[in-house]
Amino acid sequence: MPAPDAPASTSPPALSSFAALLERCQRPLYTFVCGIVNDDEQARDLVQDTFVDAWRVAQRSAPPFDDLAADSGIRRWLFHAAYNRAVSAWRRGRLIQWHSLDRPRPITTGWQAAPSSMEDQVIE
Repeated sequence: MPAPDAPASTSPPALSSFAALLERCQRPLYTFVCGIVNDDEQARDLVQDTFVDAWRVAQRSAPPFDDLAADSGIRRWLFHAAYNRAVSAWRRGRLIQWHSLDRPRPITTGWQAAPSSMEDQVIE
């Protein structure tokens, strides 16, 4: 067990420090990613995934998260990670067409509606 007077750089970051980082970087990162993928919901998901990755790296106290006060290196890491995720999503989006379930498109297959009553049917 580490000594209570161990330097802060050897322990994982405090949740409050990481929350402050999230508050500082979340809006600009979202705007950046949204400009690449051009979809609000997907941009939110990608930013969330980027912060999950950042939290994992910060828990290991790996650079640049070994010092949460060094904002420029962390911002560079976050934007690079978000860019990689956004470009991958954009490339997948070019291969796969996603359709919203909220606004269904009318089906135009030439299918005819069934007659409203049995008298309308002609049986030979």
